[in-house]
Amino acid sequence: TDRSRGLGDVYKRQGWKMAITEEDFNYYREEMINGDAKGAYNMAYCYLNGEGVEQNYNLGLKYLKVSAGLGYVTAIYKMFCLYNGMEINGLIIDKDYSKKIEYAKVLSSANLLFNVEPEEQKYIYIGKIELAVNYANSDRPQIEQKKGFIFLKELADMGFPDAQYYTALCYINAIGTNSDYNAAKQYVNKCMSVSYTHLTLPTI
Repeated sequence: TDRSRGLGDVYKRQGWKMAITEEDFNYYREEMINGDAKGAYNMAYCYLNGEGVEQNYNLGLKYLKVSAGLGYVTAIYKMFCLYNGMEINGLIIDKDYSKKIEYAKVLSSANLLFNVEPEEQKYIYIGKIELAVNYANSDRPQIEQKKGFIFLKELADMGFPDAQYYTALCYINAIGTNSDYNAAKQYVNKCMSVSYTHLTLPTI
């Protein structure tokens, strides 16, 4: 068994459950001490679920932050979700918009910074669109609105429905660009062609 893999995600994908032992937990701790991001993530998983160790949400959160700090993209995404008010394995923390955006920034650049696994690419997209929407806000300076619009339009032209929806809003409300109802209609039609029903985040 390759213990270094993200156990929680592996078991969910395979559709079966294996008990994590104290020996396994100690192995993950050694990995974490040696600077392994997945080892820290596995420790967080154990603490949050009470497997191989007594359940402890505070320590689960601690090691999830450690894993994120070491560059494990799944952990970075889960920290983003937590600061966005979502529940992770029973753990809930206070929403914090500024910290959420900081994690979105890291996610948006993850391909340049970390080793990203194929199943983690969706998290990078979420980070990019969250950051773009943060900039494309009528309360932000014009230069940031323009930056947000450019980011959104790039993603929209790559075929992402969420970005197409927000690009249409930018055209309608003249955020980062000139008002253009014809262009807005085109992007609305694009996102509606895939039965788009507004931004949704994938479940964990």
